[in-house]
Amino acid sequence: MDAATFTSASTVENFFLLLNGRAARLLAGAAIACIGPVTGASARARGLTVEVEPAEHTVPGLVAALERWFA
Repeated sequence: MDAATFTSASTVENFFLLLNGRAARLLAGAAIACIGPVTGASARARGLTVEVEPAEHTVPGLVAALERWFA
């Protein structure tokens, strides 16, 4: 997996809850992309390093930021 995208703080929380301790290991090596600062803060609180966080907090903004990241 090249990237994991999160579009809300609740998606971060639910991802970690569903994977029951395996989330960080499964995300190792993937770029973490969060739609905005609230989502990014949730990811960081779970120990993730957020590489992509667009200035425009929309799905198109997130996609554009990912395109720039991988260019």
